[in-house]
Amino acid sequence: MMNEIKCENCKYYLPHFAKHGTRYVYLCNGHCINEELYKVRKKNKNALQKNCDHFEEDFDKIDREVESIENVICEIHKKLDMIEQMLIFLEEKLAAF
Repeated sequence: MMNEIKCENCKYYLPHFAKHGTRYVYLCNGHCINEELYKVRKKNKNALQKNCDHFEEDFDKIDREVESIENVICEIHKKLDMIEQMLIFLEEKLAAF
C-alpha cells in the first residue's frame, strides 16, 4: 500500500510535540528538515510544500515506532519488577512484626 505523497509521510518531516503533564502530545504540525529545501526557503523554512520534488517515502517509520513501543514496554516491565520487589520486601517486614 502506497502512502499519500504528503509531508507527514516523508522522511524529512519532523513532527512537533508539546509536553502535557508527563506525556508528549502531537501538535498536528511539523516542518521539513531537508537541507536542499532549507537553502531555498530561508525566510519560511517551516512551510510545507505540495507536490514536493524532494519527497522520499519513510520506510523506516513503522520500524522506529515498533522499536519505540518495545522500549516503553521494556521500561514498564522493569518498573513493575521493582514494584514487585518492594512489595515482597514490605510483606517480609510486616510479617516480622
